[in-house]
Amino acid sequence: MSNGLVCPQCQEPGRDSAHNFCTRCGLALKQPCPHCSAQLETPRDPFMTCRACDHDFWSCRACGRLYHLDRTSCVNNYCPDKGRFWTTRFGADEFHQQELEFCRNVVSTDQIPRPGWTGGATAGSDIRWPHLHTLGLILSVQESGVVELWAERGAPQAGDAGDFGETSVCLTRLDLGEESPCAPFSWQKKFFIAGSTSISELDMTSSPSIGKRIPVNEVGRPRGFAPLRKCLFAWGDKGVVRVAEDGFVTTLNPDDPEDQPNPQVLKGDDTLLLSDGSNQALLASADAGEAYLMTIGNENEVRMMEDIGLKESLDYGLYADRFILISGNKFAYLEDNRFVVSELPATVIAPPLYSAQDQRIFLFLNDGSARSCSTTGDKFSFVCDLAGTPTTRPLKLGERLFYGTEGRYLCCDEEAIRPRLSSSPMGALSYANNRVFGTSRDGSMFCFEL
Repeated sequence: MSNGLVCPQCQEPGRDSAHNFCTRCGLALKQPCPHCSAQLETPRDPFMTCRACDHDFWSCRACGRLYHLDRTSCVNNYCPDKGRFWTTRFGADEFHQQELEFCRNVVSTDQIPRPGWTGGATAGSDIRWPHLHTLGLILSVQESGVVELWAERGAPQAGDAGDFGETSVCLTRLDLGEESPCAPFSWQKKFFIAGSTSISELDMTSSPSIGKRIPVNEVGRPRGFAPLRKCLFAWGDKGVVRVAEDGFVTTLNPDDPEDQPNPQVLKGDDTLLLSDGSNQALLASADAGEAYLMTIGNENEVRMMEDIGLKESLDYGLYADRFILISGNKFAYLEDNRFVVSELPATVIAPPLYSAQDQRIFLFLNDGSARSCSTTGDKFSFVCDLAGTPTTRPLKLGERLFYGTEGRYLCCDEEAIRPRLSSSPMGALSYANNRVFGTSRDGSMFCFEL
């Protein structure tokens, strides 16, 4: 007699009520709950909830074993997927918040993005920094030092789910032990979390943990990191340090400012730009009218350049096929070791985007428009009207522009995408595996599927 069970992997029906394993592929059809030992049917979906104890679990697709959500890979010795992150079944895209990642060459459609999930709200006003993505996971870090790994694809919602069809799933939550003053970053295929006095490596194993720490006390409270090919720059309230591949830290604070960049260059609205090949950096101060061009090699060759020619404070900087600085409606680009300044049609109100494929810069202006131009600030083209003033860093996917607005919406070109969010989006959007992710001011997260 058939027991009515169908194998969730190969769809072979069970042939006998006494069978606990699929007679075709060997997958376990029934198993005990990892929490209360109640008899459970192996689920077809990657997530399941035990009706007896109401605990949530994920299921390994290769061997069917159930695990608590904080276990990110199977440890079954007989499983062919042992040690592999189970979230990789959702896709292998990576997003590390690097400059050129904010313009992705993906297939554009006219379909309205579908709401995936929203959740993860924090108590109080704790800031959640921009996300990094790898292995089908979201790396999210809060200002308080809470480090979290979320599944990019949420668990299917049961019953009336409203407009969002999934429930967000947090897999691992770690405590850094100190505040995190800025966003996490990737360097040499590893992930690092900024602390108030150090940077910590995240060990991405089947049970993720905080790994070794590199002290960066010399910079004071860190404000940013610039990962290069063979070294890492960190800067803060007190100065700049250079971290070598072996973890050795060098303070860039010499007596002769002509030999090394002045740490004060990185204060206030000043900026540090990296060339596309990561072999040059431009440290610029609009307030002081100074710029230092650094050539990164075995030793740093640093030379001061002429005045930038900008009188206002520096708003934005980026490296396209040349170094570019933007202040209000002034556009300055570096050519033949001097800055050329031109005037834009209106004031720039959001970080600009550079599309290497189009060799165009996309600007978001206070006249309510988005326009593109060449890397010398001319040859303008109208892109779209804006649905509101951007409150996030914009993201270009194919021919579509995404950004958050004060009206509590994620917007695509000139359209606001429903449903409305719990609060206004902030920070930077991210993209992985055909989904757009973001953070709201109340600490919650959201996801829309393209």
